Parts: sequence; C-alpha cells; structure tokens
Amino acid sequence: MKYGKIDKIIQSASDLFVERKFTGAIEQLSLAWGALPEKKESQKESYHIAKYLVIAFLKLKKYEEAQIWATKLQNCDLNRLDDGEREFYAGVVQFELKNYDRAKNLLEAANMKSDGNCFEGEDQKYLNLVMRGPLGRVSDK
Repeated sequence: MKYGKIDKIIQSASDLFVERKFTGAIEQLSLAWGALPEKKESQKESYHIAKYLVIAFLKLKKYEEAQIWATKLQNCDLNRLDDGEREFYAGVVQFELKNYDRAKNLLEAANMKSDGNCFEGEDQKYLNLVMRGPLGRVSDK
C-alpha cells in the first residue's frame, strides 16, 4: 500500500476520533499500522499511529491494549524529537493500571523532557502523582 493510502486511512481515523468513535478509529489505525512497510517502527507515520492507538484504548478504558501500544510507541520513529511524550503516555497507562511507582518514574521523565508541557490540557491526576504521589502526600523530591 502506498503512503497516500496510509495517509487517507489515518485521516479517516482522525475523523472518527474527533467524532469520539474510538472503536472505529482503532480499526482504521490498526489497518494503517498493518499497511506500513516492514520495520514498521522506523516509519515516520508509526509514531502517530501508535500514539493515537494508545489514546483511543485509554478512552475506552482498555488499559492492557493501551499498554501494548505504549510499549510499541517507545520504539517508533526514533529520529523524532524526544519531547517526553513517549514517557507521558506510558506513564498514563501505568497510572491507569495502578502501577503508581512505575507511572511516577515515567511521568517525572516526561515532565523533565517537556518542561512540564506534556501535562497541559491533561487530567490533573497525572501531574498530582508527580507532585504529591498516589495518596496525595507531597513528595519529598
């Protein structure tokens, strides 16, 4: 499949995402992933496909599936600027899986790499974990 067709599939997924039709978006994103040439993770589009699969699975509260894609995201388009987004999504997934120590480590890394920008527009509970810990106590860091 040529990249023009992959781009059209990704656009279709994006439209479904905007309409909050996350199951349909997942189907389209999975189709786009399957259409990527081998060494899929090295393809530029792989990052956005994996990222939006993580987000869609999180929206559907399918945390195990989100974890699979968050793990894949760590190896996608490694030439991309490392702005902490990979760690942020991995941390969010770990938070939702109640792996708070792992989540805190990942979210702290995301916070440092992004100068806190990764938390803008996101649920405050993730930043609270970095600042206070899972039980709301102020961290000694």
